[in-house]
Amino acid sequence: MSAEPLGAPSTETRSRILVVDDVPMFVELESMFLSHHGEITSARSGAQALRTMAADLADVAIVDFHLPDTTGDVLCGELRRVAGDPNLPVVLVSNGSSEEHALAVRAGATDVIQKPLSRRELVGAVSRMLVPGGPRGLPRIQVDVAAMLHTEERPVPGRLRNLSRGGVFIESEWFPPEGTELGLEFTLPEQDQPLAPTATTVWRQLRADRGATGIGMRFLELDGSSLRSLDGYVHERYQPASSEAWTGASE
Repeated sequence: MSAEPLGAPSTETRSRILVVDDVPMFVELESMFLSHHGEITSARSGAQALRTMAADLADVAIVDFHLPDTTGDVLCGELRRVAGDPNLPVVLVSNGSSEEHALAVRAGATDVIQKPLSRRELVGAVSRMLVPGGPRGLPRIQVDVAAMLHTEERPVPGRLRNLSRGGVFIESEWFPPEGTELGLEFTLPEQDQPLAPTATTVWRQLRADRGATGIGMRFLELDGSSLRSLDGYVHERYQPASSEAWTGASE
């Protein structure tokens, strides 16, 4: 777990953070990590989380994927329904399987992190959602590496230009419709192991006069080892002043 200092957002009114996990150790750990960022309430089941949300609306929810009475991807939508806010920030905590990551993304989770919990990842995720006017997107870096898009018909080459642990921008002359799911394959500079997640198209840049043509994609099936590798790679190279703006991958 990271021990580096992370500043809390300075707001006059304390934000409300709902932690949902049936394992007391993880509730205690997450509460300790987030105690400087808001008032913590907790729930041990999906039903209790919905009652808590109805009684006192939270600003962000941290939800474990495995609960006694439901799963995190299902609870994500139910919490937003009870809160009356389809954009309520929900961070899902998975066990690191690619299947759970895909389910969380398809459920509309604002972010997906995995156990064992990293203080940096958890606090970073919550901070982005609580700072008024702050960036909601994941930290991202500029890269330039060959990528392959695997379609049902044939592989299509492209260039990976922008990367976060949540997704990528692929420069390409092929523009599948938004919501298209396909396989990716790329190897990052200074890395030996190729990454091969599945991803879904979230937006398209069709006009060259607005920048490079291509597609913004959010990762779907991404195993825990690859997620950690991506997060570490981006974290080591991230420079806020020089990071140019694609936010679609993580929103």
